[in-house]
Amino acid sequence: NLGKTQDAEESLRKAQAIIDRMLSASPRNSNALLASATIAEGLMILADSSRRDSQAALAHGRKGAGSIDALLTTGKLSDSQRETAARILFNVALMHKNQDLFAESARYSRKASEIITDTPNGNLTAADGLSVMADSLRLSGDLEAAYDAIRQARARLDRVTEGSSVWATRFNILWREGLILGGQGGLNLNRTADALASFEKAWHLVEQAAQQD
Repeated sequence: NLGKTQDAEESLRKAQAIIDRMLSASPRNSNALLASATIAEGLMILADSSRRDSQAALAHGRKGAGSIDALLTTGKLSDSQRETAARILFNVALMHKNQDLFAESARYSRKASEIITDTPNGNLTAADGLSVMADSLRLSGDLEAAYDAIRQARARLDRVTEGSSVWATRFNILWREGLILGGQGGLNLNRTADALASFEKAWHLVEQAAQQD
């Protein structure tokens, strides 16, 4: 992108005003609710990535999650709508993890994992999100739940055909699995040999990617 974050924020706020008028007239319009959540996600990412306003990031994230909650009450959703909704919730979870709000992060991740579809795109999104959930649970000290979440992430990723976008997700899962099992300098399950195996697999992935680039 062009890096013009203030202009981006202005455009997103104009878009939100349009969608808010649509929702005033039709509060159960699923397309408008999903658009509102997507816009809130964009504003959240702008605020969170610049670290300039953590409270604004939280407010935008919770607004987006609220739009998703409303969307889920409208009835049957398409696979595409579910994938988009889950991706937004997983990003809201990541933002909460970035602000050390681990319980909230795990809660949003859990909700997203419940609505995601069993499709290639859905499974890739689920793998990313469950990996974030595992990291939040690890950081909050719930190691057994963290290990269960990272195993779920690996299982969802195993359903996805390998491609250019998959290796980074697999790296994150293996790295976080290693931290849960026996990462140095933090709470872990004290399974050093298993942790080493995960770290070695993660290292080989990035080494292969570096040689290909």
